[in-house]
Order: sequence, then structure tokens, then C-alpha cells
Amino acid sequence: MRVLLLTNLYPTRGVPNGATFIRSRLHALHELGVEVVPVGIQPSWTRAALLLRSVSGREADEAPLDPFLTVTAPLGLRHARRRRLDAPSGRRWVADVAASVVDQVSGPVDVIHAHGMYDLPAGLVASRVATRLGVPYVVSMHGTDVNLLMPQRAALYGRVLAGACATSYVSTALRDHAHTFVPPHPRAHVIHNGVDLSAFRPGPRATAPTVLYVGNLERVKGVDRLPSVWREVRTAVPDAQLVVVGAGSLGPALRRELGGASVRFMGRLDQASVARLMARAHVLVLLSRAEGGPTVMMEAYAAGTPVVGTAVGGIPETVLDPECVVPDGPDLEHRLAGAVVRVLRSGDRSRDLLVEAARPFGWSRVAARELELYRSCGEARGTPAGGESSPSPGVSG
Repeated sequence: MRVLLLTNLYPTRGVPNGATFIRSRLHALHELGVEVVPVGIQPSWTRAALLLRSVSGREADEAPLDPFLTVTAPLGLRHARRRRLDAPSGRRWVADVAASVVDQVSGPVDVIHAHGMYDLPAGLVASRVATRLGVPYVVSMHGTDVNLLMPQRAALYGRVLAGACATSYVSTALRDHAHTFVPPHPRAHVIHNGVDLSAFRPGPRATAPTVLYVGNLERVKGVDRLPSVWREVRTAVPDAQLVVVGAGSLGPALRRELGGASVRFMGRLDQASVARLMARAHVLVLLSRAEGGPTVMMEAYAAGTPVVGTAVGGIPETVLDPECVVPDGPDLEHRLAGAVVRVLRSGDRSRDLLVEAARPFGWSRVAARELELYRSCGEARGTPAGGESSPSPGVSG
């Protein structure tokens, strides 16, 4: 079977360890004998749009690293301000990118798998490419595309998803939230992102009680709540240590507020380094205001590390201990701190249970579910899995 994978999320020279869940998926599918052709959709800009973006302090978008192919087409001023994909210039951009995909991908493919319906939706490009190639397409959604963008583009996204052979979401909560904006798809699946069980595994704990945060340093991740949470944790457990992994716009403010010997800022790290820190930590904290299905939770469980998180998105359906899920409301930071302190004082009694809970989320099982999804799309069109695909007028663009 040959799969064309379209994504806005990919590793770049600046962030070579980015999009781990995409890179891990490619490897796991390859191990199952699937040939995947990965294509990164890179934004590019006209000269006027580049000038506007530089004045706004926005960094240039980088091309994906190998083995990703790169497709792009320039976006103008209107899109630099607000991505109007329903405007004539937006439709031209989608058509140009789809044509570039078709030109670069040599040989037939059996199915197209688009990851993300972000500012420049991979699923929208997939729908156009599917029409040109006469093959089915699948759209997977990961969080921000549903939580922030779908409410603004419900009609456009609804058309794209309706034309898909199947859709998938990284949590039940994300799927149900999407279906408040677009009609439920008859073949909507929940397929969580996987965990590299060879990398994330238990190890020696740090000597001092250690709290770990891993994620983008942005408001949507609730990281601005961390200083007040940490002050309370530190008061209750004076020898506790905080390790912060990630980068983002709130980084400088957090460094000012959390300065001190008890806090270490690690920046972005590769997967192996995160796995080592995960095994040493006594608790991982998630402070998010919105989530899809955070992979970092199951990575923590695979390392035998408990998780305390807010009751948003896929967090409640994944956390094993209900007392570690903190609902929104008054004194949220105080209640988060209380949950962290309880975990720090409870010891490692649940380590084996956490590790066992992560096993079904290994990448080999996730890839097997996606392969089953691809085969079902072929069967729905009367094409054997991995067989020759013929044009089908029923694929919606």
C-alpha cells in the first residue's frame, strides 16, 4: 500500500525535533510495510506580505527536512493579515499547492492522509489532490484546528470533512467538540497519538521531589498559571524542584517570575532527553485551557510518572486518577497546586499501573489502526488494499 501524507506539521532546520508524532507515525507505518510519501505544506509569501509580516515581528516559515517533500505557493497581503481561503486568491493558492503535490508525487497512491486543518488546512489540499488523482482521502485533527479554527470556518471545514472517506480525532472530546460545528461523519474515528515505548520507560527518580512541565510556553497551554501554582507547591514542599521544557512567547515572562534555584528552564529538547526527564520526575503538570489529546500524558505514564491536569479536551478521558483532574472554576491554581502536592506526598505506589495503561498506545498499535482505516477506504470504493486505484467521481473536492 502507498499512502500520500500531507501535513502542516513537520521538522525544520530550526526545530529538527519537531512534529515527533508525525515522524514516529512514518516509522511505524514503514515497519508495517506501508510506503508513505510525506509532503510538508509550507507557507510562502509575496514581497508585500513578507514586509507586513516582518513589521509584525513574525519569523519566516521554514521548509521541512528530508524525507518530506515541500509544496508551497505564495500568499498575499490579505492572507498575511487573515487567512481568507474562501476568497478567489485563497482558492487559487489551494489549487496551486494541489497541482504542486500532483507534480512531485510520482507513481500511484492508494489513499491520502491529511494531518491538520490549521491556518492552511492540509485536509483542504487533500480534497483537491484526491479529486485529481481519483483516490480517497482521510483527515486527522489534533486540537487547535478544531478548538480555535473550526468555529471560524465551520462551512468550509464541513465540506472538506464530508468529502473524506473517514475522519479521525486524537480524543473523544475533540471529536464531539468538532461535531458541534460540523455534521457528524458516518466514519469518524478516535485514534490517539502513539508513544515510543522504547524511549519512554521507568528509570531512577530524582532525589528531590520534581515537578515537570513539557509543552509550548503559550497561553493556550495555561503556562501563565505556572508561577502561582509553583509558589504554593514550593510552600507545601520546600525541597521541590520544577523543570520546564519547551519554548514560546511567554518564555521571557516565565523566566522573570520563576527565577530561582528551584527552577530549571531546558528549552526545546529532543525526544530522548524528554524521556530521561520524564522518568526522573515525580509528577507531570498540564495547565491547558484547550487540548486535543496530549501525547505527553501517555509518555509520562509509559515512564511511570503521574499526571495532574486541567479538565479540558482529552485530558479527563486519559488521566487514570480522577483526583488528578482539576475542573475550571474559582481558585483553579490553588486546586492544581493541591493536586500536585498530593501526588508528591503519595510516593510511587501507582507506577506499574501507569506503565501498563500506556502499553495500548504504542506506535505499532496506532499505525495498525491507521492501516486498517486505509484498507477500509479501499474496500468502500471496491479497490483491494494496496491494489490499483481508479478515478472515482464520488470523491468530493
